[in-house]
Amino acid sequence: MRAFIGIDFNDEIKNEILAIQDKLKPHTVSGRWKSFDDLHLTLKFMGEIGSGPLEPINDAMKAVAKHVKPFSLSLADFWTYDDKDLMRFLWLGLAGDLVALRNLQAAVDMALEPLGYPAEKRGFAPHVTLGQDLVFKTEFEDVKAALGPVQIKDMTVHWLVLFASEETEGRRVYRKIAEYPLATNP
Repeated sequence: MRAFIGIDFNDEIKNEILAIQDKLKPHTVSGRWKSFDDLHLTLKFMGEIGSGPLEPINDAMKAVAKHVKPFSLSLADFWTYDDKDLMRFLWLGLAGDLVALRNLQAAVDMALEPLGYPAEKRGFAPHVTLGQDLVFKTEFEDVKAALGPVQIKDMTVHWLVLFASEETEGRRVYRKIAEYPLATNP
């Protein structure tokens, strides 16, 4: 089973993200859009974790979570990764308490390294993927200017989540396996 540690969003935030997608879709010719259940923030992609017991991962994430207080994030501007005429990825960047977010990501990385999940060599670039392999009818900068700035409510992060990443009917689907409450949660 492929898995990752991430942050899930509440339904209100997910619906706001979907509303942004709905504004973008008429400007595209083709592409794949993330669904409601697939909207998340990845902190650590672990890859294949096998079918063994999850206790070591659960114990490590509980230990990290109990030392982190809830913090606030917001979704910021659009970012892209382009390849020739194809927009490989379109995502929203994050703003808010990025120091707390980066510290949490580093703590997750350090806690999982002794379990055989090496620390990420690339820098952490927090984002929420909106779509992949997108082809727009016009220049994306024009679409972005017409839509105006991203305006989504701030959110408070209260949980770490262990997600399974599974392929179902030809598409990647994410399923929660476990949740780990941050320090001040009941």
